[in-house]
Amino acid sequence: MLGLYLASALLPGVAITGTGSLILAAFLLGLVNGFIRPIAFVLTLPLTIVTLGLFIFVLNAAMFGLVAALLDKFIVAGFWSAVFGAIIVSITSTIATMSLSATGSRNSPNRDVWPNRRATHPSSRSVTAAMPNRIAAMGRACSSGL
Repeated sequence: MLGLYLASALLPGVAITGTGSLILAAFLLGLVNGFIRPIAFVLTLPLTIVTLGLFIFVLNAAMFGLVAALLDKFIVAGFWSAVFGAIIVSITSTIATMSLSATGSRNSPNRDVWPNRRATHPSSRSVTAAMPNRIAAMGRACSSGL
């Protein structure tokens, strides 16, 4: 939501009138990015590979423009306004995600989900504890000619 607000405040070609429209646009952008964008990404994957990933900017702009087309009070003037609006929303989202994960939230990728799991798991202890004995027994069997 902050990204959409910043895009409308910073870019002359993006305008959102009203708080309700801003909230609805953020909700619709989340739905579009969650359901339509993955399908569009898979369908345009060859083009994305050929352009070395630059087509993702076009795809993000299309999703931004789609939300604008669905709402009357969300106006995007053209293609470049949609591209730069999508970039601002992406940067804002990335900064918010990084700041939340750095504070030690529950879903932080740096958080160890199962601390000391290897040391307490019974099968890992029995296998690693028995390994030197098995290796020594194999060495004795090979040296005795069995």
